[in-house]
Amino acid sequence: FHEAQNALLKVFEEPPVGTTLVLVIPSLGILLPTLRSRLIELPGNASSDTRISDMAESFMQAPQSEREKIVKKLLDRSKSDKENEKQLARVEVQHLIAGITRMVHQSWRKKATKEQELLLRELEVFTPLLYQPSAPVKLILEHLLLTVPKK
Repeated sequence: FHEAQNALLKVFEEPPVGTTLVLVIPSLGILLPTLRSRLIELPGNASSDTRISDMAESFMQAPQSEREKIVKKLLDRSKSDKENEKQLARVEVQHLIAGITRMVHQSWRKKATKEQELLLRELEVFTPLLYQPSAPVKLILEHLLLTVPKK
């Protein structure tokens, strides 16, 4: 909750001498930007990175109809009555977009195209929105469907 994070922010701003604070969270997106700015993110484990890459590759390789099914499934989960399920769906969307961004960056390094450059700009615009609790996940995913080149 925002109130708890604001209280935690005071501890991070003026920690007791000799103290190391460690947060273990499923996603940076659940934190307020002011708190997030005071943290150092440690790299995730390799299996997590592989899962993210696999999810993004599956999405990129899928025909448009399959992409729409993936997006629908994520949207349905994000509308769950259970707060935990909503958060997990949001994290999955964050991972999907992060994976797509990595893939585009990797292919762009080999041979830059105007299409890839435009996609990277789009991803840079709406990726930060996912880290806001009130982000419109539906609009972001629909935009993703429109901007990612069709297979």
